[in-house]
Amino acid sequence: MTEEKPIDHPRLILGAVGLALGIAVLVLSLLDAVRPETAVLFLSVSVICFGLSALLPRRE
Repeated sequence: MTEEKPIDHPRLILGAVGLALGIAVLVLSLLDAVRPETAVLFLSVSVICFGLSALLPRRE
């Protein structure tokens, strides 16, 4: 039997939050339901999440 790799939860969560914020900004912008200042704030939080995800060491 092959061993399954453990799931790296912090990296997974940060990546998912970053992706969800990006999609939310896209949808809210298409609906014209968000101010540009708020959209930039959400996108900056998204970039921070992706950056933290990249900085975390990988589990082996």
